Amino acid sequence: MLDGELESRLLQNGGEKKAGPGSESGMVARPELIVFTGLALFADYCCLTAIIPIVPLVLGGVGNTFVFILFASKSMVQIVANPIAGMLVDRGNPPLIFGCSLALLVLSTLAFAWGVEIDDSEEDQWRQFYILIAARSTQGFASAGIMTSGMATISLATCEDKRGGALGSAMMGVAGGVLMSPPVAGLCAERLGESSVFYGIAGIGCLTLVGSMIFYATSPESFEAVESLSG
Repeated sequence: MLDGELESRLLQNGGEKKAGPGSESGMVARPELIVFTGLALFADYCCLTAIIPIVPLVLGGVGNTFVFILFASKSMVQIVANPIAGMLVDRGNPPLIFGCSLALLVLSTLAFAWGVEIDDSEEDQWRQFYILIAARSTQGFASAGIMTSGMATISLATCEDKRGGALGSAMMGVAGGVLMSPPVAGLCAERLGESSVFYGIAGIGCLTLVGSMIFYATSPESFEAVESLSG
């Protein structure tokens, strides 16, 4: 439904025009949009799965029930946050929501790093648990915003016959984070300390955030086009 408007606005503002099946021409979102969304999802799912090998090392004394609550807290929050993020995206400005959500992911990841650095005494393990569950819950809000706004931006900036490929490319970040994070996190925990992997993930998030800000600052027409189409 938006293809005609997309071609008139986004194609002249940096989109890439290519031949596409089933149409005379198809427009593909600028590669930067796909890369930044994919990297944000990669960082999100790295943070999601990095705690798998680390939690037994730092929360061995709190009991399995509380470890389960920690693991489940992100998804429980995201169930509530997803429709809220969707309503915000529908009201306009998905790039801004994406940036704010990515910044929130960086903060939650740094909270993870701070939490696992606390001493391993029994009393401190409960303090670790409260910090980690707060960080995990905050990640649920960040993840909802990143996924919803990132996918919406790519969908708005890509014509129908190219949309699936663009979304699939961005979703590679999810698979990469789930696949790579647990073994890398375990190795980093043994060699560099439990917090090192979270500082690394936060670094990826910061670079992605800065890169996306520079992209929209140097390509204001792309920002305005996506914002106007989402409004």
